[in-house]
Amino acid sequence: MGLDPVAALLAALLFAVSPFSFTPVYWGSGVQELLGGTFALLAIDRWLAPSGRTAVLMSALFALGSFLSKESGLGLPFLFSFMLMAGIGSSRSHLRVRWSVVGILLLAALGESLLVMRHFAHGAGDTYAVGGAVTLLNNLAKYGWWVATFNPQFTSRMNPVYGMVGLAFFLVWVAWAVAVYRKGNRFPLVAFAWTLLSLAPALPLAKQSHPYLAYLAVAGFYLALVHLVPTRIRAQRWVLPGLVLVILAWGTMGMRGRAEAEVSPGIPADPVVRAVQLSKQSAKAFLQPGIHLDGGILEVHVFQPPISASDADQADRLGPGHVLRSPRFASLEVPFGPQLILGHGISVDWRNSLFDIEPNAAIFCEVGNGMMYWGSSWNGMLNAAVVDMALGHYDRARRHLLRAASLEPDFRKFHFRPAVNPVTRDQFRAGSNGYDRWLRSLAASGTSDTKEIEALQKIFNAFRNRIRY
Repeated sequence: MGLDPVAALLAALLFAVSPFSFTPVYWGSGVQELLGGTFALLAIDRWLAPSGRTAVLMSALFALGSFLSKESGLGLPFLFSFMLMAGIGSSRSHLRVRWSVVGILLLAALGESLLVMRHFAHGAGDTYAVGGAVTLLNNLAKYGWWVATFNPQFTSRMNPVYGMVGLAFFLVWVAWAVAVYRKGNRFPLVAFAWTLLSLAPALPLAKQSHPYLAYLAVAGFYLALVHLVPTRIRAQRWVLPGLVLVILAWGTMGMRGRAEAEVSPGIPADPVVRAVQLSKQSAKAFLQPGIHLDGGILEVHVFQPPISASDADQADRLGPGHVLRSPRFASLEVPFGPQLILGHGISVDWRNSLFDIEPNAAIFCEVGNGMMYWGSSWNGMLNAAVVDMALGHYDRARRHLLRAASLEPDFRKFHFRPAVNPVTRDQFRAGSNGYDRWLRSLAASGTSDTKEIEALQKIFNAFRNRIRY
């Protein structure tokens, strides 16, 4: 391809420390990007190798590995075809074998594409919804902006200025590539073709435009970028160590910036960092001793209390399984994440109430940035009543108290721990006084039986006497 070793090294360093490699490296499931990228680059390397037929066959195997790892490598047969037609590199030898390999790879890429379209929901409202020409253009502009700016903090929302810069970036690149191609330099045009082909599977997606999907595409950009550095400058002794230090510093600062940036105290700004951190915290909470290792607990419930009165009404209307898709909930991909943590013998669900749960379960409460362990079902119901009273959800508090009393009427066994309940002393005091007035209003209105009110009052008094801050 005409790229000297110094330029190749610089391009490799840029690719290794690029912000686009952050997600594949940091996120466990990003291994598919790493595998797909590695196999694709090995396929190109073997395709250009001068060692003959064996290298071509190895290139085909690596290309198939890239297909099976990630869709970004599906453009390889088109890239190889372009190289053959342009007579680039060592691709002019063993033409019959090379064209045969291209044909096989095209069939494999077509088969992979059909499998993806069949097994991934891509309707208008689905996660992998496919858009039209406007979506293609918008995504191209978005990826152009991300690639061109070297920005470690990717912009979540695009505006017209960013979009125009992104499209202009691609237009300038292709204009330069065509100009130097006419002078006999085919390298920039090949790099441009590879970048577009790598992005092609992601461009039609209406809801899935993420920087990490351009992980493989930036390899072409960095190769073209170092190609701009004149050979006489790259030959200077001080240039190589100086550029290496600059690239490493850029990569380190970019990675640290993404890992440490916060939208609020304790909440990482980067969605991948946030998901990883919340998953790690949740795993640590779930794996506390005594939760699932005693052999008796088969159910784990995470209580997500409704905050406002309208939230409580909606929860009552839609049932206990109606919860908000919080960052923690999303990061765990409920129920799959908790099952991986605890094992398939234990079921985990998120609930907005604990009225009808089984007696022998482990209860957590998700509030804000944390997840608190409340213990058994009975203990969890009484803690939920504390939260309900503080939030003014008196009827929900009544139902939690009644359910707890039906399991164990002796509230002296309830050991309230303020450290694992989000309600402050003043909040509970105001809420319990409000609950007391609510009970009295029920008695005064005559809507409830006197004996029922007396029983509720007795349960409430026994409960309130156990709350100590």
